[in-house]
Amino acid sequence: MRGKERRDGCVIARMTDKELLEFDKKCEAAGMNKSEYIRSAINRSEVYPMEEIQKLTSQVLKLGNNVNQIARVLNSNPNSGIADCLQEIIGEFTEIKEGIWRIEVDICR
Repeated sequence: MRGKERRDGCVIARMTDKELLEFDKKCEAAGMNKSEYIRSAINRSEVYPMEEIQKLTSQVLKLGNNVNQIARVLNSNPNSGIADCLQEIIGEFTEIKEGIWRIEVDICR
C-alpha cells in the first residue's frame, strides 16, 4: 500500500429509492465508484456559515426599507434629497450582489 492512505472510516447514508438511483447515475456519469464520488464531493464543497447568510438577509431587508422610504419621500415631496437615498441604495445593492456572487463562485467550484 505504498503511496496510498488507508481508509478505515465508514459512512452510512439512508436514501430513498429515487435518491439512490440519482446517486448511482451521478457516480456512473463521473466514472467513479460511490466512495470516490463522495470523497470528491466533500473535497470540492463548501459549507456556508449561517452568519454570512444572515448578513446578506439583513442587507436585503435594509434595502427593502430604503425603497419604502424613497417611495414615501417621492409621494410627499418629489424634490427632496432623492439622489442621496438612491446612492445609499446603490451602495447596499452592490454589497449584496458581491456577496451573492462570492457564494455562486464558491458553489460552482
